[in-house]
Amino acid sequence: MSTYNILHTSLICPRCGVAVDATIDCHFGYTAEMADLQIGDRYPWQPGKQPQNGGRPEHGTVNCEGYMECVHCGKDAFLRVIVRNDVIIGVEPDAQRLGHIPD
Repeated sequence: MSTYNILHTSLICPRCGVAVDATIDCHFGYTAEMADLQIGDRYPWQPGKQPQNGGRPEHGTVNCEGYMECVHCGKDAFLRVIVRNDVIIGVEPDAQRLGHIPD
């Protein structure tokens, strides 16, 4: 079982177009404590590690993969979690990556 941080935010589901309160799984950075996060929070990094191993990326800036399942339609979607200067500033749909659950 892998660990991940959970980002709580409101967004428009990329699959059904309905506004939902979403929980987004974030499998990057320091995930051992499975932090509950919101937009505007500082993102946790693993001290002394390379970015690919959970460490801080250059300038604390990265667009990383997030994953959600919609509470309205039950479909899933991949998102980009946007972190700038160590702070989560937003999420956006990842149009390049389809969900696992078929339409």
